[in-house]
Amino acid sequence: MYNPFFTADLHLGHANAIKYCNRPFTDAHSMNKAIIENWNDVVGQHDHVYLVGDVSFSGLDQTCSMLDRMHGKKHLIAGNHDHSLRRRAEFQKRFVWIVDYHELTVQDETIKGKKQFIILCHYPLLSWNGARYGSWMIHGHCHGALAKVERNIKRYDCGVDPNNFKPLRYSDLKTIMADKQSVDCDAP
Repeated sequence: MYNPFFTADLHLGHANAIKYCNRPFTDAHSMNKAIIENWNDVVGQHDHVYLVGDVSFSGLDQTCSMLDRMHGKKHLIAGNHDHSLRRRAEFQKRFVWIVDYHELTVQDETIKGKKQFIILCHYPLLSWNGARYGSWMIHGHCHGALAKVERNIKRYDCGVDPNNFKPLRYSDLKTIMADKQSVDCDAP
């Protein structure tokens, strides 16, 4: 089974993310180090990682250096803080592709229909393609804040803040989504 990873909102080099998001680091350097180590502890060289936005606040050279140290084949669903970097060829080379929105199908022999449809967008959507049929909406941007008001629907913030500063495997998300409900608000 294809078992990719999902994460978002690394905000590498963004010292204010420590304050704004109540991150347990003393400075940006220690935050970067922990995020990279946590990433490499779970992601292998050949694993696929879907990074759902907001990679870095560091300059191009430092960002590329950090990305080069992070395992896996990276796919970027761009966030609101990725606009200037994503236009740079050196940044683009670090990713298999860069898009604003992606619909992913994971083949999974253990579930009905043998595939899981996943919508990836940096921003959480209220309704998404296939929501009434069990598709998942995986996002970032909120740094865990939606958990306070989130309905029990098949939507999840894969950002580092609510996930112990490490990427989640598809199999982890499958467990999280097991008790969540499909949304019946999209048109048939």
